[in-house]
Amino acid sequence: MMIKAEGIAPALPDKQSPRNQGLPAGVGFDAFLLGERFPNLFAGSEPERCRLNLFGCAASPRFRPLKICAYQSVFQAQEEVQFAAMAFVYKDEFAYLCFRGTDQSWIGWKEDFNMTSLFPVPAQELALTFTEILAPSLPERLYLGGHSKGGNLAEYVALKLDKTTQNRVQKVFNLDGPGFKHGAFSNADYTPIIDRIHKIGPQDDIVGSLLNSPVPIRPIYSDASGFGEHNIFQWQVDLPETALRSASNPSESQTETPGIELKKAGSGINFVSVGSFGVQTKLITDALRRWVNKNPDAINKRNAEAFFRFIEKPGVATEDQIFSVDLDRMPDFMDQAVKQDTSDAQVLLDAAQSFGKSFIELLNERIEALGTSKSEVAQT
Repeated sequence: MMIKAEGIAPALPDKQSPRNQGLPAGVGFDAFLLGERFPNLFAGSEPERCRLNLFGCAASPRFRPLKICAYQSVFQAQEEVQFAAMAFVYKDEFAYLCFRGTDQSWIGWKEDFNMTSLFPVPAQELALTFTEILAPSLPERLYLGGHSKGGNLAEYVALKLDKTTQNRVQKVFNLDGPGFKHGAFSNADYTPIIDRIHKIGPQDDIVGSLLNSPVPIRPIYSDASGFGEHNIFQWQVDLPETALRSASNPSESQTETPGIELKKAGSGINFVSVGSFGVQTKLITDALRRWVNKNPDAINKRNAEAFFRFIEKPGVATEDQIFSVDLDRMPDFMDQAVKQDTSDAQVLLDAAQSFGKSFIELLNERIEALGTSKSEVAQT
């Protein structure tokens, strides 16, 4: 939940605090209903929807019994780390440890880009320490989860926990979070936990498919398009009127993906599934993964640093323009890169050309494989 809970939810105990002292103290959702805090209470790009979500949780008999505790938020510009987490405890039955995704800061996004060349990044280490400090005081059954980078942190924690604590983890929810740099984990690392990791992502969004993870992604339906699909508030819940919409009859506010068939549901307790990811989406994500994996860490680090130095230059792009991913402005952005007489601009152009080469190579491989497949069918 994108809430700045300082001074409301109890903080995470420090490492020296006694362990196994019973359930930590917590507060309910109603403790956050402080009008004077609302202007700065919500993080992320959807403060109004976060506010409405808070009201719903505070009013719901399902969520009202949850106690929120162990809030921790770390933001350090020099170390390039942005991290936040809290625990939701239900009586003495279970606890859900939730990790925040990327906020609206350059530092948060820079740490994401650092994942292409650095392992672990600081937020991943903080997430593991958070869990190790808290787990001894929590109920036996543990759940981990988060959206975007938060999902990556949850998956990282599940893989790195000691065996005893890992066995307590019931499920891990990675909501459209990326994987890890090449070689960070082996298939053997995943063997004890992979069946408990649940990963979902919108039908045409690329974030959850970036980098490397053997966990299968269940494609779900989003009302948005492009990078906007990453916004969790656009994901559709399988209420009957949502799940039974036909891709051939979109509502006025929707842009549906041709060829996507919605799986009918209607229980209201899950997201609407779609048959598969879009062909173009899969091609782009596979090409990006191949390109990043092929580059040495030093090259990936150089590309990330050049990108952030460049976009911070006056007149290139604002934070809102980058975070909203205004595709209409992308030609202007690239034109600015060409006009900038700097080494960073050249690095970005070289990176774009290198990725384009990887994309074309993969595209040709797919076309060749498709032709071979058709030829084999014709011969049988």
